Amino acid sequence: MLERMKELLKRKDLCVMATESEGVPHCSLMSYAVSEDGREVWMLTRAETKKYRNLLANPNVSLLVDTRGERQPRAMALTVSGRFESPGSPEREAGIRRCLIERHPDLEELAKDPAAPVVVIRIRSFQLLDGITEAHFRDLDGGE
Repeated sequence: MLERMKELLKRKDLCVMATESEGVPHCSLMSYAVSEDGREVWMLTRAETKKYRNLLANPNVSLLVDTRGERQPRAMALTVSGRFESPGSPEREAGIRRCLIERHPDLEELAKDPAAPVVVIRIRSFQLLDGITEAHFRDLDGGE
């Protein structure tokens, strides 16, 4: 089931990201890419945005990826819980920027702006709703 969850995350490229600050939630539609191992989601934003300020204040984040608009018998919704991190090194950040441009050519201008931070979400858990009643949960912090 974990591989099915990761496959859905990798297949799609838009999500709703929920952040929070001072008890007030905030949702943003985001383009993203996924690490090869399916344990990180990468995005770009501008430093002055509410979502980025929220991530700095509270690194806990939730992402929603779903299959609306796809022709299939049952809709699926994947909730990803994770934690915001920095890329860690300039080389890694440059690699993530290249990956994001490859996946989303429309992000090229933003990706070339060194003042636009790379957002790394380290995935902690997945919850997949498959149809109306079938739900599956996987905690990555507790091991795979």
